[in-house]
Order: sequence, then structure tokens, then C-alpha cells
Amino acid sequence: MGEHTGEASGLPYYRLWTEGAWFDQTFEVEERYLATVRSLCPNELANDGAELLLDAELIPDPSGPFGDTSISVRIAGRNIGYLPAEQAVRWVGVIRRVIASGCVPVAACRIGAREYDGFDGLEFWVNAQLAMGDPSGALPRNQPPSAAYTLLPKSSVVQVTKEDQYFDALREFVPTSGRGVYFATLHERPAEGRRNPLVEVRIDDKCVGQLTPQTSQRFLPMIRHFQDRGLLSACWSDVTGSPVAAEVRIRAVKAHEVPDEVLNGPPVTVPQLVPEVTDPKMYDIAHVLSGLQPLEPVQAAPKRQWAEPPEGAVIRFTKGRRYNYVAVRYREYWLTTSTGDWGAIDQVMYWNDLSPRLSTFDYALAVDPLTHNDPRLREHMAVVCFMLGDLYVAAINVSGNGGIDGDWYATIPDSVDSPMGDGRGVPWAVICRYASHPRVVTSWKTYR
Repeated sequence: MGEHTGEASGLPYYRLWTEGAWFDQTFEVEERYLATVRSLCPNELANDGAELLLDAELIPDPSGPFGDTSISVRIAGRNIGYLPAEQAVRWVGVIRRVIASGCVPVAACRIGAREYDGFDGLEFWVNAQLAMGDPSGALPRNQPPSAAYTLLPKSSVVQVTKEDQYFDALREFVPTSGRGVYFATLHERPAEGRRNPLVEVRIDDKCVGQLTPQTSQRFLPMIRHFQDRGLLSACWSDVTGSPVAAEVRIRAVKAHEVPDEVLNGPPVTVPQLVPEVTDPKMYDIAHVLSGLQPLEPVQAAPKRQWAEPPEGAVIRFTKGRRYNYVAVRYREYWLTTSTGDWGAIDQVMYWNDLSPRLSTFDYALAVDPLTHNDPRLREHMAVVCFMLGDLYVAAINVSGNGGIDGDWYATIPDSVDSPMGDGRGVPWAVICRYASHPRVVTSWKTYR
């Protein structure tokens, strides 16, 4: 819980006790923070993207979009987004209390990221979620043990028994809301007569129940080990009930589950929290926030500007993961197979506008004359160059069924009076009727 510190602030991390919750809270990563998230990912993203599991710092940010209740989500001190407004209102008291205690509240964050070649160049898609749970279970309702202790890692839930026998002590730990989480400590109760020793569960050193004889044997070797080290075995517990009855559960590793680094490593402790107040604004956080200014967002790398190929050059590229284009340089312009002039790729473009939208493209190196019924024409993404009057034209076959006619798109702008119309979606037979000196591209060089 408090064993790590924030990289940007040096303050101890305080892991919310709802850490084990499902990734239930989605938040938006704004465009200005996308480069920051991209910097956390591998340099080369696989086709199916990447999933990152990170610690997210939750910091009050009065300058944020929701004023005093704004809570920024940070990775390593850099903003990547904000909790939604309705969630920020629910969580602001918890977050400000931890900050007022001189700690940085932390929750597990899962980021799904994918990169693809979009219409405006290389696009980066992000889905971000936090494991938040409910604010009522995010912080313990009591302080850590006053004696030396170590907090056991969480494991499966164990039901405590005999709570009714200790209800006079347990009653004071039943919150008005009906449920609360607490530090509990585990203690060996010596054997009585022929009975085996048991594990006693205490909250604030008051016994509130015990574990069954069988379950006790799974904890006792660990409890004795820590006792020999002069440490209490502390764990997460929750109390659920009413003024007349309650039950207690704990979550802690058992003796056979505990790793050596926990058994013999440094004690895991949790910082004390300032007392809870009803109005989140009453928490004194100014002195802490002054040291929690966010680091500047990572700046996106400038889009690559490729050197312009010479007149007559032919290139092939894909946009939006499924739209395939050919473009040919004609004088100072590039003529493309776009169907219109309303998007990122227009029919006629200057290189300075086209180049930044190309994260990768193929450059035609060689062409061959066509043969009768040339099988190369049936290939998906086959490119043919030809003359249409005085206009040098390139066309691409976007059909994937291998049919003889294909589905061809040609670099004929609407401004040209063409016998084959706009050259979009025409069969090969039509192109063959009007094209002269057709050649098929046989060799490409890929630029990335």
C-alpha cells in the first residue's frame, strides 16, 4: 500500500482498498494526452494493439473541467484524463482525504491501445479504465495497528465465525451505512484442553470473531512466523450488519500461499489518514498540491514529410485500414483515386498536403507490358499505368475475388472529360477499350 512513492512527487503511494475491484470506471483520454499514452506503449504495436496495466495517480485538480471536484488521472506524474463529473463528485472526499494525509492515492489502470493508418495519417486509439469499486470501501474506517505489523497480501475471502459471541465489541464497528472496511489483526488463541489452537480476529485489538479450526491451521504457521519477527499479521476485513447482528470477513493469503519476499521481506505498512470530515473542502490539501503539479504532456512527434518523388511517379497506399489508393504525380500536382474532394484524400493534391497523411506507402519501381489475359490483372491491389489521351493515368484493382473484370479505380479527376467517366469502379474491359500503352507495375519499394 504505502511501499512505493510517486515518481514525480516523492510522496508515498496509498493504494485504494478497492484495488481488487473489476476495471469498472472508464474515462476519456483527451487528444492532447494521446502522445503521453503512446509514449508508454512499445515502439512497435502489434496488429491487435497492446494492453497496459499501470498505477494511476488520482489527484484533485481545481483547474480541471469540473472545478473543485475535478480529479485528474495521472501516470508517472503526467495527466492522461479526468474522472467523469458524476464519479468525481462521489470520489472527491476520498481522494482529498488521502492527499491531506500526505499521500498519493493510486488505483490500478488498464489501457488498451491500437495504432492504425487513418485518413489523416497514423491514428492512435485508446480505451482507459480504472479499478475503482465503491468509495465507501476505498479507505479503512480505522487506523493501522499501533504495534509493529505487516499487512498481508489479499487473497480469497474467508468468513469469520462466532461473531454473535462477540457482538458487544463488534457492534461499534457496524457503520450506519451497513458496511465498512477495517484493518484487522490475526492472533493465535492457545489450545484449551484437547482443542486445537484457533485464530482470533480482532479490530482495534477487540475480538470480533474467530476462524474455524480447519481454517485456523492454514493461517497459524504464518502468524507464528511474523510473531517471531515481532510483527502482527494485519489484513483487510469488512463488517456488514445492523444494530442487532453483523458478520465479518477477511481477505489475506494463507500460509501455503505467502511468498518468501512477504515472509522475510520488509514489513508492508500503510500511512495513517487524517480524520474523516463531512465536507471535502475542509481537508487542508494546498500544501500538498503545491508539490503535485503535473508534468508537461509528451509532445506528439511532427508528422513525417516525405521527399517528393519525380513527375510521373506512382505510389500506392491504404487509409482507414481498408481503403486502397493509387496516386500519380502530374506536373506539380498529385492525382489520386479518391472519389471526391471532401475528405483527407482529395482527387488533386499538393505533395505538402498528401505527404503528412502517409505513414507508409509503396513506390512503383518497374512496369511490364501486359500479355493476353495477363493473370497479374486479377491480383488484389494490382496497379496498371496507361495513357488516356495526353493524361498519364494509374489505376488500382481493389477487387479481391480474382475475377477477370476486377474493380478498378483510376486517377482521373472530375475536371477531365473522360470516355470512361470518372474512372471509379469500372471493369477492366472498359479501361482496356480506351487506354493506350498499358503497363502493370511489377516491383515496389515500401517506405515507412
